[in-house]
Amino acid sequence: METLRDRPCISILLIFIGVLTFVNVGIFIYQLYLGFTIPARFGYVEPYVIHQSINWEVMFSPIDTQPYIVTNFPPVYLFLTGIINAIFNAPFFSARLVSAVGTTIAAIFIALIVKKSSPAETQVAGLAGLIYLLGPYVTSSGATASPDNLGMAISLGAIYWFLTREGKSKIVGAAFFAAVAPLAKQSLLGAPVGIFLALLWKRKLKQAAIFASIVGIVGFGTLSILTILTDGRAWLHLVEYNSNELQISRMVEMTYFFITRHTATLVLGSLAALFYFDEMPRVAVTYTIATGVSVVLTAKVGSDVLYYYPFLSAMSILAGIYLGHTFPNGLLESINQPIDCERFREPLIALLLVATLLLTGISPPNDNAHGSVEAAEFLDSVDGDVLAEDAGVLISSDRPVHYQPYIFNRLHKQGVWNETPFVTSIQQKKYDYVVLTGSANSSSGWFTPRQRRAVNDNYKLHKRFEDYYVYIPATEVKSPLSVT
Repeated sequence: METLRDRPCISILLIFIGVLTFVNVGIFIYQLYLGFTIPARFGYVEPYVIHQSINWEVMFSPIDTQPYIVTNFPPVYLFLTGIINAIFNAPFFSARLVSAVGTTIAAIFIALIVKKSSPAETQVAGLAGLIYLLGPYVTSSGATASPDNLGMAISLGAIYWFLTREGKSKIVGAAFFAAVAPLAKQSLLGAPVGIFLALLWKRKLKQAAIFASIVGIVGFGTLSILTILTDGRAWLHLVEYNSNELQISRMVEMTYFFITRHTATLVLGSLAALFYFDEMPRVAVTYTIATGVSVVLTAKVGSDVLYYYPFLSAMSILAGIYLGHTFPNGLLESINQPIDCERFREPLIALLLVATLLLTGISPPNDNAHGSVEAAEFLDSVDGDVLAEDAGVLISSDRPVHYQPYIFNRLHKQGVWNETPFVTSIQQKKYDYVVLTGSANSSSGWFTPRQRRAVNDNYKLHKRFEDYYVYIPATEVKSPLSVT
């Protein structure tokens, strides 16, 4: 009987897979390089997360006085990043290091879960981890300063603990990790819900009750303590101020892009559910269901691709289970072994899907500098108080962040916050420098038209660094100009 290697098309395909794998690994490494060396934001949230990580006193501040900042996330990631920064004294590096390590650990847990849940050899189980790590969303955002990456490692740690332990330690340990994950990011409920449903599925009602109790005590207990210590502001910041309107069309559009960029992962995972459902651990099924339902959170205005991480991790596990059953002796060994022509189609499909995965996984590096590095260097060379539309230019010099525009604009529209005192501070020329991500007389950027008009009427352009406009107080107040 012939082997897979005897088929020329398979040899070409294997070379193709190898080349794409190295390309994706290179892109991911370059992404890490950018994250560790560029002192500029890679996303809107980054500077505010980093600022609060190195200035714990501003967390859960009242929103009616400066600084106008909302603590969007629970403190686990913020505290850990602050501790790491105390060692390195490099805010961007420290925050992204925590994220990159979290992303890598999450991929390792996926590989370990697949190895435990299928006949996969180490190389096939490792491929499942690469499926997650080298996907376009994780490749582009796996090293950004965000609590999602750390939370994913904790969530998958809970699943792995649940699969590999017995007795009381199985429930207690899994419950602890499952409870800590939402304390890193509120939306990471897939692990606790998935494990709870798996216990109910197995009719282990007592264990399910114990698990739910521990998760509730740790999770809600921590939130209650934070709320008490902050005079109720922790609840407002993490829940009420963090809410937003829902747009179904947004969820549909984002999900379409997610499917087109991770088609192979979703198909491989679906094949596992179709052909090997009975062989899969119940928790793998319930975790997939729980994280799949959580995709509806992308309907929330302001959500991003990070909301797909839990479901992507679940489908990567299922994809690994499928590959583990398809190549039980390992991918390389299966290639060299004789094949039954009647069963040749299945491994060929698997290989083609892996190739498709690696092709769709190629993602451009996440580099949003556009003059922010130069603007930050300029601000490092001057003295005075700075108001910046992009707080990322303030982080390297550890300047205070006065305003978080996107979320406060929304709070203003909701009637929760009044922008008048902030606008008045601009009109009174309280700031020595104002840095905008566009001209003050345009409608671009995150400042409201009223805020931009206040800058335009009371400040003059001093310097420009590509997309970043630096203004200083004008000697004469200009007549008001309408902003269109």
